Amino acid sequence: TLASAAVGDEEYRYGDWRSTAHGLQPAQVERRRKQAPVARWSDVRIAPAPDEVKALAMPQGFRPAPPPGPLRATPLGDGAYRIDGAASGYHGGFVVGARAVALFDAPVGVEEARLVRAIIEQAAPGRPIAYVVLSHHHGDHLAGLPAYAQARVIAGACAGTAIRRQFPSLASLRLREITAPLDLDLGGRTLRVLPLPSGHATTMVAAYAPRSQTLFQGDLFYL
Repeated sequence: TLASAAVGDEEYRYGDWRSTAHGLQPAQVERRRKQAPVARWSDVRIAPAPDEVKALAMPQGFRPAPPPGPLRATPLGDGAYRIDGAASGYHGGFVVGARAVALFDAPVGVEEARLVRAIIEQAAPGRPIAYVVLSHHHGDHLAGLPAYAQARVIAGACAGTAIRRQFPSLASLRLREITAPLDLDLGGRTLRVLPLPSGHATTMVAAYAPRSQTLFQGDLFYL
């Protein structure tokens, strides 16, 4: 439960949490300004407004997503794959060429990344993971990076500072920051890396595999 929340000099303190038809809610709320009490409510009841209920109603025909299934590489055609079934729920992707593999993102930790690497090696035996393209510098998209220590890392401009801060032990990190589109030649297939403006992260890039017409993105937009 949430004990308090503050913005500037304003603070709200929550107590007497209770289970209700609308979930767990605080029955007592106290408002403070510069640590001094301003107001107190001792019988709080929270319920969605009628318009909100209508807006949040599931549309007719809605079906929940199916179970994720086992960790696997789902073929997308022409050497492109999506990682499905990860315990974290994240979907990385990779492209296989005649000489090498390029991976897009390394979520969300080293343990999961090692499992993903094993899946990639099954899909592309004998071909090294030559590149790891990072969509942006946020930890949940690159925390698995140590599992690919031999790969070249491609990231957006100025991402290096944030990446090295998160991985001080990766002294030999081979990082290339880009400010213009970059084509990675994997042998018979390419992956084009595109730096893009984004309000989510200043280091945002996406990657496009032209043979399969697949766009790989991480937090560039949401469905």
